[in-house]
Amino acid sequence: MEEIKKLKWILTDLDETLYSYNPANKAWYKALFSHIEQTENKKTIEIEHALEEAKNIVKRNCEHQGASHSRLLYIQYMVEKLLWKTDTKKIIERNKIYDTAYLEAMTPFPGMIDFLTQAKKNWLKICIITDLTAEIQFKKIIRLWLEDIIDFIVTSEEAGAEKPATKNFEMGLKKCGLEKSEVCMLWDSTTTDIPWAQAAWIKKIFHKVIEKKWETPWAIQYETYQELKKIFNF
Repeated sequence: MEEIKKLKWILTDLDETLYSYNPANKAWYKALFSHIEQTENKKTIEIEHALEEAKNIVKRNCEHQGASHSRLLYIQYMVEKLLWKTDTKKIIERNKIYDTAYLEAMTPFPGMIDFLTQAKKNWLKICIITDLTAEIQFKKIIRLWLEDIIDFIVTSEEAGAEKPATKNFEMGLKKCGLEKSEVCMLWDSTTTDIPWAQAAWIKKIFHKVIEKKWETPWAIQYETYQELKKIFNF
């Protein structure tokens, strides 16, 4: 593909694009619920209701911001709901449980690290553009052994907006010092990422197919990173 030869940067999402999100998300739920059941003598249904209410409050209060995904804030409101007080020690303790369980359960998609390594060998630079808060996304990058591979990262916390707003992308381009024609994008979400790319007028989009294929003139679909390597001719 002739256009690929002109690229200088790869902009990529993080969650569910570079690794499988659901197993890690389930792992922290399980670890946190188990801890609370043992230490607070709470039933699973109580904990589930408290977490769901906490998430709704945070998302409503922090709408369209990186903080709307903050597990620390989820846990704060969850503790307040269950204990009727802001127990800062327990909030910090339980946030560490989240960090440990989530990060330990993370597994990169097969071939992902090799693909990005080959991209670097072919003089392509890499910028991650992602929702969520900066600290946990930085920890995920280290857990995936990507800290020496990527060049930049832009989080929705840093940008003050979430996809599909284009501010994140504009910040990424500014960090990279490039024009839209010199970048491509790797994404997984058809509800936030593709509309975001369309709004930014990025035409070279590579879509990670997670569940089922769908047709779009905006994206080149791939199922594995081995397949993506062939597309890039690495």
